[in-house]
Amino acid sequence: MGTAAGEAAGNALQWRYTLALPVEGRTWHVQMDDWMYLIDGQTLANRTVMRKFGLRVAEISIFFRRAGAGGEAGSSVVAPPAPR
Repeated sequence: MGTAAGEAAGNALQWRYTLALPVEGRTWHVQMDDWMYLIDGQTLANRTVMRKFGLRVAEISIFFRRAGAGGEAGSSVVAPPAPR
């Protein structure tokens, strides 16, 4: 929904944007704060915080590996941190 604003430094990239998320026949507009880190030439780690009305509603961690980099291509989901 619109344009993402981002900044890159070293091996990190941060994007901020609003996502139109379909929920039970309605659309929620949630704010996304993505941090991507290039671990090596084959691996990218992505950490995202999703907010609605300024409240954190989700945290997402995904790791991507380039196809043929010593494993299956694709991504894997990591368990969220324990509640505080």
